[in-house]
Amino acid sequence: MDMGKIIVLVAEGCPACSQLRGKIDGDNRFELMDVTTNPEAKRLAHELGVTAVPSFLYSNKHGELCILDDEGKAGKCIKETHKHGEK
Repeated sequence: MDMGKIIVLVAEGCPACSQLRGKIDGDNRFELMDVTTNPEAKRLAHELGVTAVPSFLYSNKHGELCILDDEGKAGKCIKETHKHGEK
């Protein structure tokens, strides 16, 4: 994963996700991954304990993928070795 890119986990039928998509569409700092259609997104959500979307993930300096909590602080992190797919 690109260290500067933020992964946004979204889902079909999620109003907040639709609004967010409209705001960040075309912004290459974000990678949208749909948990309803993307098996990799589904796996990440499961491993990180994601219970709501949209959820924001980032790669830390240790090569781990971490979820941001409601206060914008690092939550659970996992060692990430897979390449993420688009949407």
